[in-house]
Amino acid sequence: ISPYLIRNFIIFEKITIVETSGYNLWHGNHPNAMKNSMVEGLDYNPMFDKEIKEQIDVIPKDKFYRIKWDKVFKDQAIKNIMKEPIGYLFFFVKKAISMLFIIIGSMDPRYWNPLHYLPALLLGVTSLIGIVLSDKKSYKFNYLIFIFFVNIVIFSSVSILPRYKLVILPLQIIFTNVLIEHIKKNFFKT
Repeated sequence: ISPYLIRNFIIFEKITIVETSGYNLWHGNHPNAMKNSMVEGLDYNPMFDKEIKEQIDVIPKDKFYRIKWDKVFKDQAIKNIMKEPIGYLFFFVKKAISMLFIIIGSMDPRYWNPLHYLPALLLGVTSLIGIVLSDKKSYKFNYLIFIFFVNIVIFSSVSILPRYKLVILPLQIIFTNVLIEHIKKNFFKT
């Protein structure tokens, strides 16, 4: 991985593993995804979009090609969002709810196995209750709450894929344990 990180540092002037934030933003915020309410992002070939294809075709094939290619998508995503901000705000909220609980309207039939979505839903609910019950005077809990919601905001800005929930899973388990401890302390006194 070191040569790749060095290459990215030379090109992007920072250490980064992935630098396709524009494409990811566009993938989760293009009109077809919002119109079809697909929080996972709609499989949509950008080359079908004449405006994007024309912009990509004129990018010189040099070492900055990927940066310029990604910028085309970022600019298009921002343009889409600015064109219909209220619609994209509601779409963002739907993606945040999907990140917290279950992916609403997932097209993957395997996703709808009860052994998958019931625990995800349960962890979502219990972790939010745990956040409410957590010690707000503890800077450690406040830090974890901050990290939890920052991750939700970041991932809700793009498209929500089932694997993205793995980022908040440890935090959901921690906050669920806060709820369990609260129940043990208040209802099972010995």
